Amino acid sequence: MKSLTYNRLTQTVKSQTDTVWFGEVDFSKEAAQHGQEIDEAVLLLFGGPAPGGVAMAEFPAIGLDAFCQKLLVYADKNGGSITIFNDIAALAELHYGRTAKPHQALSERLTATFEQALK
Repeated sequence: MKSLTYNRLTQTVKSQTDTVWFGEVDFSKEAAQHGQEIDEAVLLLFGGPAPGGVAMAEFPAIGLDAFCQKLLVYADKNGGSITIFNDIAALAELHYGRTAKPHQALSERLTATFEQALK
């Protein structure tokens, strides 16, 4: 069973006209197929090729998250959900020692998108 958080996030992301839904990886389902039981955990894969491409132009390693963003939604011990993602501006700092406006813009947009979905 997918959580309300999962449903809201996927619906919000899929409703964006400039965003491509690449898919998802259901970690709990995959683990179960190999005899392991874990709490619900799903990795959502999506991105905006246009803004992601701009962010990658001088910073190719940002492609790890800018072109195809990864968002992990997993169950917490109290029956809720936790949502985490990598901040693209922080990744630029990590890999290149600097960041650029497109990275900051993508980070702001992702944060706003996720906040909208989780209201």
